[in-house]
Amino acid sequence: MEIKEKLTKVNYWQGNGNGGAKQNKYIVIHYVGEASTALNNAKYFENSYRGASAHYFVDEIETYRTVKDSDSAWHCGTTGAYKHPECRNTKPYLEKIGVPCPVCGKEVVIRKTKKGRRYYGCENNPECEFMSWQKPSKKKCPKCGGYMVEKGNKLVCADEKCGYVETIEKENA
Repeated sequence: MEIKEKLTKVNYWQGNGNGGAKQNKYIVIHYVGEASTALNNAKYFENSYRGASAHYFVDEIETYRTVKDSDSAWHCGTTGAYKHPECRNTKPYLEKIGVPCPVCGKEVVIRKTKKGRRYYGCENNPECEFMSWQKPSKKKCPKCGGYMVEKGNKLVCADEKCGYVETIEKENA
């Protein structure tokens, strides 16, 4: 069977993922079964950050290489939820938004649900259970002192009982 190539531009680490010159210990081959096709999987991982990847996607008809054998695929994902003891590529990618967690003071990061819905949570999860569907703001509520969230062009107190709302001032360019 011919191996076709559609290399991902984002879902891998160059080399062994540990900054060293050692060769990869594993090559990740993902059989897609009847759920999809090798080509559809290769396209899905090609240009957008997905937090996981494989060196090869295989179906009954064709095989696609998406990560070079000399580079590290994120077969375990980058969240650390599933890993082998020696797996080096389960480091989480957490995009910080520059806002301290209103519960513990660590950084608020962008996270995704299993279905891909975006939310904001504490980088210290699961120890800290802070979570918000709206983007938290650095600004504290002047009425109750709680944290505020962005909703459209407004800042709204996260405590619905408080009810404080203000319009976000646009910066002049």
